[in-house]
Amino acid sequence: MSSQPVQQGEAKEQLAETGTSGTAFLLIGSATMIAGGVGFRLMPRLINRAAAA
Repeated sequence: MSSQPVQQGEAKEQLAETGTSGTAFLLIGSATMIAGGVGFRLMPRLINRAAAA
């Protein structure tokens, strides 16, 4: 039984889609959540400071 090499087809220069739009959406969403949390913590202090003045 002799082994003969099998000829492969031509290489295709096509990359798989990586889903970068989903990653960007996730980063924007997490930044919005963090900014909202910081605002939620700081707003009462700013309101109390303005009321005391």
